[in-house]
Amino acid sequence: MGQAAYNFEQFQQPQVRREFKAVQGGKKTARMEALKRFRVTAASLVLVGMVVGLLSCNARLTELSGDIQAAQRDLTTSQSTYDYLEGQLEGISTMKNVEEIAVDQLGMTKMDSSQVTYITLENQNSIVCAENGVERFFSGIQAAALSLWDSLG
Repeated sequence: MGQAAYNFEQFQQPQVRREFKAVQGGKKTARMEALKRFRVTAASLVLVGMVVGLLSCNARLTELSGDIQAAQRDLTTSQSTYDYLEGQLEGISTMKNVEEIAVDQLGMTKMDSSQVTYITLENQNSIVCAENGVERFFSGIQAAALSLWDSLG
């Protein structure tokens, strides 16, 4: 009589024994790894930013160098034009050319000796010019003042 109602050992699954190892700082290690990845990413971004900045500076430097060369070419062209025009001006403004222009274009003639008038002065310190009424009035006052001055002195 003694049969067991159920043999539970037949239905039990074999137990797998899991072994856990204790690791120091498990959560801290994950944080340290995340911080390390963040530092590497940040350093990479800074490095990429520096490279991009360096490339843009070099591009701007090349552009400005081209502008300087173009300005120097313009300056050289302008200087040669200036030198040419200055030579032309010197060629035009010689006395011979001025005389030709005065005779040919303006109809002027050279002065004859008959046109020259010589003035002989009896008294070397005085020049007599034609005077109008106002000038005669002031010259009379001046003469009176000078004669008064001479008589006093």
